[in-house]
Amino acid sequence: MIGSSGRIAAQALSRAGYTIDVFDCFGDADTRQAARNLTVVTPTPDAPFLPAHATLIPLIQEWKGFNPSGWIFSTAGFEASPDMLEYLDSIDTYLGNRAQSVMRTKDPWEFYRVCQGHDFATPKILPLLPLNQNPSQQWLKKTIGGSGGTHIHAVTFEEASTLRAPFYAQEHIEGEALSLLFLSGPEITQVLSCHRQYLAPGSDCPYRFGGLVVAADIPERAIALLTRACTQLSQDFGLVGLNGLDAIWDGNDLWLLEINPRPPASLSLYPSALLAQLFEAHLSYCSSNTPTHRFLPHLHSTVSGVTEPPLHGVEDISRSMWNHHNLLNRGMAIVYATDLLSIPADFRFPSSCHDLPVLPRTFEPGEPVCSVVVEDGGLGKLRAHIKALRECLNPVAGVDLLSSL
Repeated sequence: MIGSSGRIAAQALSRAGYTIDVFDCFGDADTRQAARNLTVVTPTPDAPFLPAHATLIPLIQEWKGFNPSGWIFSTAGFEASPDMLEYLDSIDTYLGNRAQSVMRTKDPWEFYRVCQGHDFATPKILPLLPLNQNPSQQWLKKTIGGSGGTHIHAVTFEEASTLRAPFYAQEHIEGEALSLLFLSGPEITQVLSCHRQYLAPGSDCPYRFGGLVVAADIPERAIALLTRACTQLSQDFGLVGLNGLDAIWDGNDLWLLEINPRPPASLSLYPSALLAQLFEAHLSYCSSNTPTHRFLPHLHSTVSGVTEPPLHGVEDISRSMWNHHNLLNRGMAIVYATDLLSIPADFRFPSSCHDLPVLPRTFEPGEPVCSVVVEDGGLGKLRAHIKALRECLNPVAGVDLLSSL
């Protein structure tokens, strides 16, 4: 496993009976417990949570020498790296979306064009075509292939219209941030869960990802539109395995923002037994095999009350499906350091914390400290657990140095 963080995949595949070696940027304690070997890869200087290619490629080559038939797959971190994606494409045992699919998916102008072709609402992109300036219109500067929201900043129309790759601007849409987790195969797209997303703003990153919750009150029409969109776009872009779709629901329309063509953070919401089966399905779909549906016995049910006609080949998720797997009201959040934060070796994180650092450890401002996951209670319980973490950590730090949703 290669990528920014390997904890979720390592735990899932270890439970499924696989032997897994991890190359990531964090080397968390719980990842080390699940992996046979873990190598912390030097991060890219201008992208601190992305493994540096110059360091990673020789490590992969060495690993392949000892494991010639071993599979290689990636998590987050390479969407903005066409050269790395093309290198991975050259490895015959690489399992994941192909380089061309990822690059097309993360090309904002191509994504806009494909969405427009299917009449899916999506924010305008600049620089694209001459547009009539609307003085009240807001724009967000983004980095092509960026993730985690730390690369997003508000800009004026004048700034937006002069941006050049790797930057672009997307029209800002007010509304609720939603995401969808789905599994793509050669002939079918399976919707797994829908979530409401939250931000954890920092002093220089107002749109930083904070967490998500499988909420019971997400509008049925929004879920139906997300389902149709992920199915059609997955086919158009040739996606395989576990992927995510981000969107904004403004109360009437669903605005598609982007696809994350790799296993997304929402997988941390899943119970370990189901997660192991999901990753088995991910590996199977990525190797062009069709897995059985034993891990999701209720996929043939549909969303109640949906007026949108289902697309051919779509298996919609229902709220009874969510209840069957105890997904409703599950939530996860990432907790960040706001300043230099030193945690001693004898500190004990609460049981709801994951992605645990090897202690002692000093965190730079903006670094993720850990994640928090709750099995029930939604946003309220999630914030209560984060508060409990603060109460444990503040006496150690001497001051509150945590930032979260």
